[in-house]
Amino acid sequence: MRLTKELDLGEFYSDRTLVTNEATELSTEPDGTFVTWESFEAGRVVLWPHQDRPEEFIELVGTPDWVLEVVSRSSVAKDTEGLRAAYHRAGVPEYWLIDARHEAIDFQILRHRRDRYVAAAAGGGWRRSAVFGRRFHLERRRNRVRRWSYSLDLA
Repeated sequence: MRLTKELDLGEFYSDRTLVTNEATELSTEPDGTFVTWESFEAGRVVLWPHQDRPEEFIELVGTPDWVLEVVSRSSVAKDTEGLRAAYHRAGVPEYWLIDARHEAIDFQILRHRRDRYVAAAAGGGWRRSAVFGRRFHLERRRNRVRRWSYSLDLA
């Protein structure tokens, strides 16, 4: 994720990265995860090393600063209800939820509040991320071979 390199806020982890939070019994592999340097330094997240290869990690333990889930036909209830509640219990500050199953793409930046997540207001299609300190706009268009192409713009 180029933005994380430019801002040097922390580290981005792609899908297949196991995230666990023992206090809330969360154990899942988000489509994307981001942890700030401050969260690592404060011990809110630790990398659990691989037993045979200690220089490699096998999971992120704790509360990441940001998670991303992309809804698919088979993950609707999991992403929109189950994981939404689990990430909230774990105290994840920002949850991005993208649903591109329909003609209009649904892009939500959900912010942690005391009792639930609240969607960031969309001003002209732009949504502000508190974690990244930027505004984002996600769009898609048909490319020249009629497949969807996605663009995440930031300001």
